[in-house]
Amino acid sequence: MIIAMFVSAAIIGILAVLMCIILIKNWSAGNKIVWSCIRNFLILNIIESGLYLYFEGTRLAGSGDNIPFFLRVLDIELLVFMNYFLNSYIREKSMLSDRQKHTLKTANAVIVGLCAVIAFICFGFLMNGQYAQVSVAAGNAAVVLEIALCLLQTGNTILHLTTACREIPQKQSRVFIIIICLAQVLNGLWNGSLIICEVSGLHTGAMYEVIDTTSIMMIITNICIVLLLYTEDFSPLFVAAQNMSDEPARSREEVLEERMDYIAETHSLTKREREVMELAYKGMTNYEMAEELCISKYTIKRHMYNIYEKLGISTRVDLIHMIDR
Repeated sequence: MIIAMFVSAAIIGILAVLMCIILIKNWSAGNKIVWSCIRNFLILNIIESGLYLYFEGTRLAGSGDNIPFFLRVLDIELLVFMNYFLNSYIREKSMLSDRQKHTLKTANAVIVGLCAVIAFICFGFLMNGQYAQVSVAAGNAAVVLEIALCLLQTGNTILHLTTACREIPQKQSRVFIIIICLAQVLNGLWNGSLIICEVSGLHTGAMYEVIDTTSIMMIITNICIVLLLYTEDFSPLFVAAQNMSDEPARSREEVLEERMDYIAETHSLTKREREVMELAYKGMTNYEMAEELCISKYTIKRHMYNIYEKLGISTRVDLIHMIDR
Protein backbone atom coordinates (compact mmCIF):
# COMPACT_ATOMS: atom_id res chain seq x y z
CA MET A 1 0.00 0.00 0.00
CA ILE A 2 2.84 2.41 0.89
CA ILE A 3 4.64 1.62 -2.39
CA ALA A 4 1.43 2.27 -4.33
CA MET A 5 1.04 5.60 -2.56
CA PHE A 6 4.61 6.60 -3.46
CA VAL A 7 4.06 5.60 -7.10
CA SER A 8 0.76 7.49 -7.39
CA ALA A 9 2.30 10.53 -5.68
CA ALA A 10 5.22 10.46 -8.13
CA ILE A 11 2.88 10.24 -11.13
CA ILE A 12 0.70 13.08 -9.83
CA GLY A 13 3.84 15.17 -9.21
CA ILE A 14 5.16 14.58 -12.73
CA LEU A 15 1.79 15.42 -14.28
CA ALA A 16 1.59 18.59 -12.18
CA VAL A 17 4.98 19.67 -13.57
CA LEU A 18 3.78 18.99 -17.13
CA MET A 19 0.66 21.06 -16.48
CA CYS A 20 2.82 23.91 -15.20
CA ILE A 21 4.87 23.79 -18.40
CA ILE A 22 1.72 23.85 -20.55
CA LEU A 23 0.34 26.68 -18.45
CA ILE A 24 3.45 28.82 -18.99
CA LYS A 25 3.62 27.97 -22.70
CA ASN A 26 0.03 29.05 -23.38
CA TRP A 27 -0.17 31.91 -20.88
CA SER A 28 -0.70 34.57 -23.58
CA ALA A 29 -2.98 32.49 -25.80
CA GLY A 30 -5.12 34.44 -28.22
CA ASN A 31 -8.51 32.87 -27.53
CA LYS A 32 -8.88 34.66 -24.18
CA ILE A 33 -12.32 33.43 -23.12
CA VAL A 34 -11.78 29.70 -23.69
CA TRP A 35 -8.18 29.81 -22.46
CA SER A 36 -9.02 31.72 -19.26
CA CYS A 37 -11.56 29.04 -18.28
CA ILE A 38 -9.23 26.07 -18.75
CA ARG A 39 -6.26 28.07 -17.39
CA ASN A 40 -8.05 28.75 -14.10
CA PHE A 41 -9.14 25.10 -13.90
CA LEU A 42 -5.54 24.08 -14.52
CA ILE A 43 -4.16 26.39 -11.80
CA LEU A 44 -6.65 25.10 -9.23
CA ASN A 45 -5.92 21.51 -10.25
CA ILE A 46 -2.18 22.04 -9.78
CA ILE A 47 -2.81 23.49 -6.31
CA GLU A 48 -5.15 20.59 -5.49
CA SER A 49 -2.49 18.11 -6.63
CA GLY A 50 0.06 19.79 -4.37
CA LEU A 51 -2.38 19.76 -1.47
CA TYR A 52 -3.05 16.05 -2.01
CA LEU A 53 0.69 15.32 -1.98
CA TYR A 54 0.99 17.32 1.25
CA PHE A 55 -1.86 15.38 2.88
CA GLU A 56 -0.36 12.06 1.81
CA GLY A 57 3.08 13.09 3.06
CA THR A 58 1.81 14.10 6.49
CA ARG A 59 -0.29 10.92 6.69
CA LEU A 60 2.74 8.73 5.96
CA ALA A 61 4.72 10.70 8.53
CA GLY A 62 2.02 9.98 11.10
CA SER A 63 1.14 13.65 11.63
CA GLY A 64 -1.86 14.04 9.35
CA ASP A 65 -4.65 13.04 11.71
CA ASN A 66 -5.77 16.57 12.49
CA ILE A 67 -6.27 18.78 9.42
CA PRO A 68 -6.44 22.52 10.20
CA PHE A 69 -9.54 24.59 9.43
CA PHE A 70 -7.87 26.50 6.59
CA LEU A 71 -6.68 23.39 4.74
CA ARG A 72 -10.05 21.60 5.13
CA VAL A 73 -11.89 24.55 3.64
CA LEU A 74 -9.24 25.15 0.95
CA ASP A 75 -9.39 21.51 -0.15
CA ILE A 76 -13.15 21.43 -0.69
CA GLU A 77 -13.38 24.96 -2.17
CA LEU A 78 -10.71 24.08 -4.75
CA LEU A 79 -12.88 21.15 -5.90
CA VAL A 80 -15.98 23.36 -6.02
CA PHE A 81 -14.36 26.03 -8.18
CA MET A 82 -12.59 23.48 -10.37
CA ASN A 83 -16.10 22.31 -11.24
CA TYR A 84 -17.06 25.91 -12.05
CA PHE A 85 -14.17 26.55 -14.44
CA LEU A 86 -14.43 23.14 -16.11
CA ASN A 87 -18.11 23.73 -16.82
CA SER A 88 -17.26 27.24 -18.06
CA TYR A 89 -14.70 25.76 -20.45
CA ILE A 90 -17.24 23.27 -21.79
CA ARG A 91 -19.77 26.07 -22.30
CA GLU A 92 -17.39 28.45 -24.07
CA LYS A 93 -15.88 25.66 -26.17
CA SER A 94 -19.31 24.65 -27.48
CA MET A 95 -21.18 26.12 -30.44
CA LEU A 96 -24.28 27.01 -28.45
CA SER A 97 -26.01 30.32 -29.14
CA ASP A 98 -25.14 33.36 -27.04
CA ARG A 99 -28.50 33.11 -25.30
CA GLN A 100 -27.96 29.45 -24.38
CA LYS A 101 -24.46 30.23 -23.13
CA HIS A 102 -25.78 33.06 -20.97
CA THR A 103 -28.39 30.76 -19.42
CA LEU A 104 -25.77 28.09 -18.66
CA LYS A 105 -23.39 30.72 -17.30
CA THR A 106 -26.02 31.98 -14.87
CA ALA A 107 -26.97 28.47 -13.76
CA ASN A 108 -23.31 27.55 -13.25
CA ALA A 109 -22.62 30.67 -11.17
CA VAL A 110 -25.69 30.16 -8.96
CA ILE A 111 -25.05 26.44 -8.35
CA VAL A 112 -21.34 26.89 -7.66
CA GLY A 113 -21.99 29.88 -5.40
CA LEU A 114 -24.44 27.80 -3.39
CA CYS A 115 -21.96 24.89 -3.26
CA ALA A 116 -19.18 27.20 -2.05
CA VAL A 117 -21.33 28.42 0.86
CA ILE A 118 -22.43 24.87 1.77
CA ALA A 119 -18.84 23.60 1.62
CA PHE A 120 -17.54 26.43 3.81
CA ILE A 121 -20.18 25.85 6.50
CA CYS A 122 -19.99 22.05 6.38
CA PHE A 123 -16.20 21.60 6.36
CA GLY A 124 -15.38 24.68 8.37
CA PHE A 125 -17.80 24.52 11.28
CA LEU A 126 -19.70 21.22 11.38
CA MET A 127 -16.74 18.85 11.58
CA ASN A 128 -13.33 18.78 13.23
CA GLY A 129 -9.83 18.08 11.94
CA GLN A 130 -10.58 14.34 11.72
CA TYR A 131 -13.75 15.02 9.67
CA ALA A 132 -15.80 13.83 12.64
CA GLN A 133 -18.89 15.55 13.99
CA VAL A 134 -18.41 18.23 16.66
CA SER A 135 -21.87 17.40 18.03
CA VAL A 136 -24.84 15.19 17.15
CA ALA A 137 -26.82 18.08 15.70
CA ALA A 138 -23.81 19.32 13.75
CA GLY A 139 -23.19 15.79 12.46
CA ASN A 140 -26.76 15.45 11.18
CA ALA A 141 -26.54 18.86 9.50
CA ALA A 142 -23.16 17.95 7.96
CA VAL A 143 -24.59 14.76 6.43
CA VAL A 144 -27.52 16.65 4.88
CA LEU A 145 -25.25 19.39 3.52
CA GLU A 146 -22.72 16.90 2.16
CA ILE A 147 -25.46 15.04 0.29
CA ALA A 148 -26.76 18.34 -1.09
CA LEU A 149 -23.23 19.31 -2.14
CA CYS A 150 -22.68 16.03 -3.99
CA LEU A 151 -26.04 16.28 -5.77
CA LEU A 152 -25.53 19.91 -6.80
CA GLN A 153 -22.00 19.32 -8.10
CA THR A 154 -23.00 16.17 -9.98
CA GLY A 155 -26.14 17.78 -11.39
CA ASN A 156 -24.21 20.82 -12.59
CA THR A 157 -21.71 18.63 -14.40
CA ILE A 158 -24.44 16.51 -16.01
CA LEU A 159 -26.25 19.69 -17.11
CA HIS A 160 -23.19 20.94 -18.98
CA LEU A 161 -22.34 17.54 -20.45
CA THR A 162 -25.83 17.03 -21.85
CA THR A 163 -26.33 20.56 -23.19
CA ALA A 164 -22.93 22.02 -24.08
CA CYS A 165 -20.45 19.15 -24.47
CA ARG A 166 -22.42 17.59 -27.31
CA GLU A 167 -22.12 20.92 -29.18
CA ILE A 168 -18.31 20.83 -29.17
CA PRO A 169 -17.27 20.03 -32.77
CA GLN A 170 -14.03 18.13 -32.02
CA LYS A 171 -14.77 14.52 -31.08
CA GLN A 172 -11.35 14.09 -29.45
CA SER A 173 -11.94 17.08 -27.16
CA ARG A 174 -15.38 15.75 -26.23
CA VAL A 175 -13.88 12.39 -25.21
CA PHE A 176 -11.23 13.98 -22.98
CA ILE A 177 -13.79 16.34 -21.41
CA ILE A 178 -16.23 13.51 -20.67
CA ILE A 179 -13.48 11.43 -19.03
CA ILE A 180 -12.35 14.41 -16.92
CA CYS A 181 -15.93 15.14 -15.85
CA LEU A 182 -16.62 11.50 -14.97
CA ALA A 183 -13.40 11.30 -12.96
CA GLN A 184 -14.34 14.48 -11.09
CA VAL A 185 -17.87 13.23 -10.39
CA LEU A 186 -16.75 9.78 -9.22
CA ASN A 187 -14.05 11.29 -7.02
CA GLY A 188 -16.56 13.71 -5.51
CA LEU A 189 -19.14 11.01 -4.82
CA TRP A 190 -16.53 8.65 -3.35
CA ASN A 191 -15.05 11.27 -1.03
CA GLY A 192 -18.53 12.50 -0.17
CA SER A 193 -19.49 9.00 0.94
CA LEU A 194 -16.31 8.77 3.04
CA ILE A 195 -17.08 12.11 4.69
CA ILE A 196 -20.64 11.04 5.46
CA CYS A 197 -19.36 7.79 7.02
CA GLU A 198 -16.77 9.64 9.12
CA VAL A 199 -19.26 12.22 10.33
CA SER A 200 -21.73 9.45 11.13
CA GLY A 201 -19.11 7.68 13.24
CA LEU A 202 -18.42 4.82 10.84
CA HIS A 203 -14.77 3.81 10.41
CA THR A 204 -13.57 4.30 6.82
CA GLY A 205 -9.92 3.37 7.28
CA ALA A 206 -10.47 -0.09 5.78
CA MET A 207 -12.16 1.43 2.71
CA TYR A 208 -9.24 3.79 2.21
CA GLU A 209 -6.67 1.01 2.63
CA VAL A 210 -8.35 -1.13 -0.05
CA ILE A 211 -8.18 1.54 -2.75
CA ASP A 212 -7.20 5.20 -2.86
CA THR A 213 -9.81 6.38 -5.34
CA THR A 214 -8.70 10.00 -5.07
CA SER A 215 -5.21 9.29 -6.42
CA ILE A 216 -6.59 7.15 -9.27
CA MET A 217 -9.16 9.76 -10.32
CA MET A 218 -6.55 12.52 -9.99
CA ILE A 219 -4.11 10.64 -12.24
CA ILE A 220 -6.83 10.01 -14.84
CA THR A 221 -7.91 13.65 -14.71
CA ASN A 222 -4.38 15.02 -15.01
CA ILE A 223 -3.45 12.71 -17.90
CA CYS A 224 -6.57 13.75 -19.82
CA ILE A 225 -5.90 17.44 -19.09
CA VAL A 226 -2.35 17.15 -20.45
CA LEU A 227 -3.59 15.38 -23.60
CA LEU A 228 -6.48 17.82 -24.05
CA LEU A 229 -4.25 20.88 -23.76
CA TYR A 230 -1.62 19.33 -26.03
CA THR A 231 -4.16 18.85 -28.82
CA GLU A 232 -6.06 22.09 -28.17
CA ASP A 233 -5.54 25.24 -30.23
CA PHE A 234 -6.04 28.45 -28.24
CA SER A 235 -5.45 30.78 -31.17
CA PRO A 236 -8.05 33.55 -31.72
CA LEU A 237 -11.14 32.41 -33.60
CA PHE A 238 -11.36 33.48 -37.22
CA VAL A 239 -13.82 36.30 -37.94
CA ALA A 240 -14.66 36.99 -41.56
CA ALA A 241 -14.26 40.53 -42.88
CA GLN A 242 -17.52 42.45 -43.12
CA ASN A 243 -16.72 44.21 -46.41
CA MET A 244 -17.56 41.37 -48.76
CA SER A 245 -18.28 42.54 -52.26
CA ASP A 246 -21.89 42.78 -53.43
CA GLU A 247 -20.93 43.16 -57.08
CA PRO A 248 -22.42 40.42 -59.28
CA ALA A 249 -19.23 39.95 -61.30
CA ARG A 250 -16.62 38.47 -59.00
CA SER A 251 -13.61 36.34 -59.75
CA ARG A 252 -13.50 32.69 -58.73
CA GLU A 253 -10.73 33.52 -56.26
CA GLU A 254 -12.95 36.06 -54.50
CA VAL A 255 -15.84 33.60 -54.34
CA LEU A 256 -13.58 30.87 -52.88
CA GLU A 257 -12.11 33.33 -50.38
CA GLU A 258 -15.57 34.29 -49.13
CA ARG A 259 -16.65 30.65 -49.06
CA MET A 260 -13.64 29.67 -46.91
CA ASP A 261 -14.22 32.68 -44.66
CA TYR A 262 -17.82 31.60 -44.17
CA ILE A 263 -16.86 27.99 -43.40
CA ALA A 264 -14.15 29.09 -40.96
CA GLU A 265 -16.42 31.48 -39.05
CA THR A 266 -19.47 29.20 -38.86
CA HIS A 267 -17.41 26.20 -37.72
CA SER A 268 -15.32 28.06 -35.10
CA LEU A 269 -11.98 27.60 -36.85
CA THR A 270 -9.07 29.58 -35.46
CA LYS A 271 -7.12 32.03 -37.61
CA ARG A 272 -4.32 29.51 -38.01
CA GLU A 273 -6.76 26.72 -38.94
CA ARG A 274 -8.25 29.06 -41.56
CA GLU A 275 -4.78 29.52 -43.06
CA VAL A 276 -4.07 25.78 -43.02
CA MET A 277 -7.46 25.03 -44.61
CA GLU A 278 -6.70 27.37 -47.51
CA LEU A 279 -3.25 25.90 -48.09
CA ALA A 280 -4.65 22.36 -47.95
CA TYR A 281 -7.32 23.34 -50.49
CA LYS A 282 -4.54 24.59 -52.78
CA GLY A 283 -2.99 21.13 -52.70
CA MET A 284 0.02 21.74 -50.48
CA THR A 285 1.48 18.80 -48.57
CA ASN A 286 1.92 18.92 -44.80
CA TYR A 287 5.63 19.58 -45.25
CA GLU A 288 4.98 22.43 -47.68
CA MET A 289 2.42 23.99 -45.34
CA ALA A 290 4.86 23.72 -42.44
CA GLU A 291 7.51 25.52 -44.51
CA GLU A 292 5.03 28.19 -45.59
CA LEU A 293 3.78 28.92 -42.07
CA CYS A 294 7.14 28.33 -40.31
CA ILE A 295 5.75 25.69 -37.96
CA SER A 296 6.42 21.95 -37.54
CA LYS A 297 4.73 19.31 -39.65
CA TYR A 298 3.36 17.77 -36.44
CA THR A 299 1.58 21.04 -35.67
CA ILE A 300 0.17 20.98 -39.19
CA LYS A 301 -1.14 17.45 -38.60
CA ARG A 302 -2.82 18.61 -35.41
CA HIS A 303 -4.42 21.58 -37.19
CA MET A 304 -5.65 19.33 -40.00
CA TYR A 305 -7.13 16.91 -37.45
CA ASN A 306 -8.95 19.76 -35.72
CA ILE A 307 -10.23 21.09 -39.05
CA TYR A 308 -11.59 17.67 -40.02
CA GLU A 309 -13.26 17.31 -36.62
CA LYS A 310 -14.88 20.75 -36.73
CA LEU A 311 -16.08 20.39 -40.31
CA GLY A 312 -17.27 16.80 -39.86
CA ILE A 313 -15.12 15.44 -42.69
CA SER A 314 -12.30 12.89 -42.89
CA THR A 315 -10.22 13.57 -46.03
CA ARG A 316 -8.82 16.42 -48.12
CA VAL A 317 -11.17 15.41 -50.90
CA ASP A 318 -14.10 16.07 -48.56
CA LEU A 319 -12.56 19.45 -47.72
CA ILE A 320 -12.28 20.41 -51.38
CA HIS A 321 -15.86 19.31 -52.08
CA MET A 322 -17.11 21.28 -49.07
CA ILE A 323 -15.41 24.48 -50.23
CA ASP A 324 -16.41 24.03 -53.89
CA ARG A 325 -20.01 23.20 -53.00
